[in-house]
Amino acid sequence: MNASHHIKPEQLLSVLFYSPNATAVYSGEDIKILTANEAMLKFWGKDRSVVGKNLIDAIPELVDQPFLDILKNVWRSGETYMAKDHIAILEVNGELQEFYFDFEYKAILNDNGATEYILHTAFEVSERMAAWKMVEEKSMAEQKLNEELLAINEEYQATNEELMSTNEELIASQENLHKLFELINENEERFRTMIEQSPVAMASLKGRNLIVDTVNDMVLEIWGKDKSVVGLPLHIALPEIQDQPFIGILKDVYDSGKPFYGKELKAVLSVNGILTERYLNFVYQPTKNTNKEERSILIVANDVTEQVNARKNVDEINERLQIALDASSLGSTEVHLATGIMQSTDQFKRNYGYSPEEEFAYGNLFEAMLPEYRDEVKKLVQESMRTNGIYKAEYL
Repeated sequence: MNASHHIKPEQLLSVLFYSPNATAVYSGEDIKILTANEAMLKFWGKDRSVVGKNLIDAIPELVDQPFLDILKNVWRSGETYMAKDHIAILEVNGELQEFYFDFEYKAILNDNGATEYILHTAFEVSERMAAWKMVEEKSMAEQKLNEELLAINEEYQATNEELMSTNEELIASQENLHKLFELINENEERFRTMIEQSPVAMASLKGRNLIVDTVNDMVLEIWGKDKSVVGLPLHIALPEIQDQPFIGILKDVYDSGKPFYGKELKAVLSVNGILTERYLNFVYQPTKNTNKEERSILIVANDVTEQVNARKNVDEINERLQIALDASSLGSTEVHLATGIMQSTDQFKRNYGYSPEEEFAYGNLFEAMLPEYRDEVKKLVQESMRTNGIYKAEYL
């Protein structure tokens, strides 16, 4: 590979910089940070001064955590590593805090099959984990409900387990988009390669007829198609969208030269011959080819169907659960164990002898119990916290 075809890390990141993922690029067995976008720096709680440093020097709190060893193994083996719901301890605003992430360490190989860079993309899923813990805490009260409540609780847990954290904004800064377009004009073939290797769903359409020019596997998975669509006008490649707004939006983008940002828009696509509803976050970004005459449109998309459906299910289940709790006069509470602050329904307070306007803290909950039960209940709570499990107390 001569110098004119060598992909610089800054150019690699410029293609992915406006991704909804937090993104960083590393090199070398010491895992040197070549560059990172603002979303990744925010996760780390650091500023751009970390760029150019080895990861362990830039983020010393990772020293007793597994990430550096994983990265070194990816560098040596050239094998991509993916993880879900992984805990990380990071120092943010001067304080060590727990976060949870879905992430990927993708090895970018050179022509000789050796690792040249590692592309790190991450989603924070702390809200999803917190929602799961909240479900477990609520299950203590739900044990006293009838069979209908038990079925609701199981459905609620399953829904929250699948709930995806909110996507970050698709909109990139104008500066990074400008760098991307410079790269496109400089070397179209390099751009095609970056689209095909991107961990984000990407495609490009050429000309006003919207000819499918370049695609990657992720966008084909969303569309429910294979690579035979390359070279076809989009309305022929995806005939099921002709009566949907997307073709009209794309033509407006082509004519105006202005991007379009879609958030949780519904698309009905033919997947394995079955019309399937999908909700998408996406951007249509117009570009110009080197001849300055024929415009192209770059598509970047995320399938957020599970997130949208899960949110709808959770809203419905929460409403049903509240109705059932009200009907059974049980009430409910949520406890912040670090502070002892409780958010209780009026009925829950009444059940323990408190009026709705009175303050009711975690300590008051134990004071309201008969003395002979307090120690045993505290042990059950501590064991539940230690095992991340559920306890049921029949005598409360």
